[in-house]
Amino acid sequence: MKLKLFWGVLAIGVFAGCGGNGNSLPTDTSTSPSAGVTCELKSDAVCLRADLHGQNLEGKFLVGIDLRKANLEGANLSGADLSQANLVGANLNGVNFDGAILVRTSFSSSTLGNASFKRALLTGADFRGANLEFANFDRAYLTDANFAGAKNLGTLKDSFVCKTTLPDETVGAPSC
Repeated sequence: MKLKLFWGVLAIGVFAGCGGNGNSLPTDTSTSPSAGVTCELKSDAVCLRADLHGQNLEGKFLVGIDLRKANLEGANLSGADLSQANLVGANLNGVNFDGAILVRTSFSSSTLGNASFKRALLTGADFRGANLEFANFDRAYLTDANFAGAKNLGTLKDSFVCKTTLPDETVGAPSC
């Protein structure tokens, strides 16, 4: 009987996303904002509208995570791997992505004011329609990135740019 109870409790914990490792954080959902819904921060997790503002997620491995419309304002994601992550429509104002791996990450329609991408790897990153006011791409590595329709993109003069679509839809360094 005790063994069945143990497995039942364990199954509930697994299916509820309660890993007990401190990575389960509340999300803000439009259907039940006070229901205490959790999102376990791990690769391929779905964390729609998660409220992670100001969180220290430095060095986290979050490949393929879905953070559409999430609030990560002021979060620290330096050195994190968010390859293939979906950050469409997210509030990323002031986020630190320094040294992050952001291969094929989608930032479309996101707000990235004062975000920092120093030394970040942005191969195939999608910034279409994003607001990049005062975003810093100092020494970032941008290959096959897409900034078509992005607003307020500053200079990329200190970045490595190769086959990257700029906001006016011209291609920077098309033959690198």
